[in-house]
Parts: sequence; structure tokens; C-alpha cells
Amino acid sequence: MNPYKILNINSNVTQADIILSVTTAMRERKYSAGEIARAQKELLNPVSKAAHAFIQFLDIEPLLTDIDLTPPKLTPPDAIERLSLFDENV
Repeated sequence: MNPYKILNINSNVTQADIILSVTTAMRERKYSAGEIARAQKELLNPVSKAAHAFIQFLDIEPLLTDIDLTPPKLTPPDAIERLSLFDENV
């Protein structure tokens, strides 16, 4: 959850701007009331706001769309060689 995206604001806003953006977000109904309330709570807390500002600065979402996260298909080897070190007859 990116509270800045939900409230459609940047990281250099005041508390009054946050509250104003909450009312705007509620009118737009793009996100649920719970998501908007969580975004407001996160941004009104100074420590949480600083953490979210840092995370927003390091937005990695565009990078995730370019990465294929499906596991590779493994092919079994044709023949498995035994280690002769553990053979008793050697």
C-alpha cells in the first residue's frame, strides 16, 4: 500500500494537506474507505510518514514488471554418476 498514491499527494505535504486529500479521495471513491483511513493514519504518524517517503523514493514496482518470477523448468539428467569414494568394493 502506497499512501501517497492512495491520497494522490507527494511526500512534501503538511497535515492539513493530508486531511484535505482524504476528503478528496473519499469523494473520488477510487479506493475503499478503509484504505484511505489507513493511508491517513500512516501519513499523520511522523515516523511512518518518513518511512513511506523513503519507500516511495525507492519505487521498485516498475522493475517488477520486467522480471520473470516463474521458476525455471528443470530437466532431469540422463544418467547420474555415482561417486566411487563411497563404494565399498573399491
